Amino acid sequence: KFGLAVTGKYFGKIHSYLNTNKLLYKQFSDILVRSEIAIFGEMVPTMKQQVIRMVRKANKDKVTLAIGDGVNDIPMLREAHVGVALFRANQYNLCKHSDYYLQKFCQLKLLLFYFGRGCYRKNPKLVLYMFFKNVLYVMTTFWAGTLNQFSATVLKPLLMENFFTLLLSALPMLMYGLFDKPFTKEQMLFNPLMYQTGKQRLYLNDRKFVKEFVMACVLSLYLSFNCL
Repeated sequence: KFGLAVTGKYFGKIHSYLNTNKLLYKQFSDILVRSEIAIFGEMVPTMKQQVIRMVRKANKDKVTLAIGDGVNDIPMLREAHVGVALFRANQYNLCKHSDYYLQKFCQLKLLLFYFGRGCYRKNPKLVLYMFFKNVLYVMTTFWAGTLNQFSATVLKPLLMENFFTLLLSALPMLMYGLFDKPFTKEQMLFNPLMYQTGKQRLYLNDRKFVKEFVMACVLSLYLSFNCL
């Protein structure tokens, strides 16, 4: 483990090697990504943006987070995957170019861990549910058409057609978003193992999609025979 400290003067020289000495530029990028902590001082706004861009190019698997409290941090906030602004008086332009804004630095932990994990957990479930719902809707029509030799026989009642989006899309997601709170804020903040789900892709992966597709096909086949 090692750290890295670079001033703006020397970082400007290193960044100029992007066009003249790509080998040296790549070596510095590798050192930057491998370092435990990197400190950059005396940086102009464009240099802050270039540091984020260098990290993103050196390791595309890394997720970059930028935090700033002034308008000179706007290029950096826009370049990072997640930009967090510390709100100050008359700094509305800073908030406009950030993904989130906080009033106190201590609120960052709450944003990343509590709300971050909650959003990650709910968004994959939303994607999988919408995928399941659409496959279910299409496959019921397909099975009915197959059994009726693709005639003009109507399978679904008109009422079901009209209220399908409301009953199977809006209401379930609304109820899930309001009442799904399995852990308290205190449990979330003091149990690091709960955040392994994102790194291990437990909520959104190929097996999840295959499972939802198979379940939708089986259920649509049952519904089709039941309606007939």
